[in-house]
Amino acid sequence: MCLLIHKPADAEMSNELILDVYTKNNDGFGIMFAENGKIEVIKTLASPEEIIKLYDEHCIGRECILHFRMQTHGDVDLDNCHPYRVTDDIWMAHNGVLSCSNPVDPKKSDTWHFIEYILRPILQSDPEKLFDEDFQDFIASTIGSSNKLASCVQMAAR
Repeated sequence: MCLLIHKPADAEMSNELILDVYTKNNDGFGIMFAENGKIEVIKTLASPEEIIKLYDEHCIGRECILHFRMQTHGDVDLDNCHPYRVTDDIWMAHNGVLSCSNPVDPKKSDTWHFIEYILRPILQSDPEKLFDEDFQDFIASTIGSSNKLASCVQMAAR
């Protein structure tokens, strides 16, 4: 299962921890954070040394979401690295294995399918749904308690 981390600005990960996480989740890496009202996203299939460099450059002293991928569905490629664009103003990363699997395109991950066919159509027509407690409860019950989603929202969208 992937590892999804919300890192507060005042918390840091050691190089040793990053290397340890990478050894178990080395099928892709992603970072997302908000800066100057925009969402910044970095996705890569880099080596652990390059990931440490990206972490140092973009995460130290900054609140961000990191995703270390372990392939469960879909190919190991940049398209299946998290985070995923949900709308122009919303990006999301996932931890867990979704029961929706990947029936439409076996090269794509379960997360890609969930975003493509469930979240994107809903949130494109009404992005404010993301902040609705009933919608959040619906998504939580849909994905199950062993799955987590983290999102980054462009502030101009609200």
